[in-house]
Amino acid sequence: EELCVIVDEKNAVVRLVGRRETVSKRLLGRGAYCVVLDEARAHMLVQRRSESKDLYPGMLEVCVAGVCTGTGLAGQQPAPGEYEGYEDTALRELTEELGLPRGTTADELSLRRVGAGGGVLVLEDA
Repeated sequence: EELCVIVDEKNAVVRLVGRRETVSKRLLGRGAYCVVLDEARAHMLVQRRSESKDLYPGMLEVCVAGVCTGTGLAGQQPAPGEYEGYEDTALRELTEELGLPRGTTADELSLRRVGAGGGVLVLEDA
């Protein structure tokens, strides 16, 4: 099971928790949300969620999103390097959901952060 990065109200990493528990208890975790824009044509990517999703199956959404995951032990605070940052999560989700080649970098995608310190990233058509 995927281990989610759980944080406190100041966004400090507290521990890793399994995905099912994170969702069922609505725990505060880190995630990345990517909006895919073609500003020159005023287009935004809209995709349909899989029918197998636990939340809002089959619904439309305007972002590619996912939780930051970790590789440490469940229930324990992970060490630096044992969990993903926002950009790593965004790139993983873009690869999984849009079929981008593995190893694609943020620079290749014109990926830029929007807002102060959050996980919202915008992918612009270069």
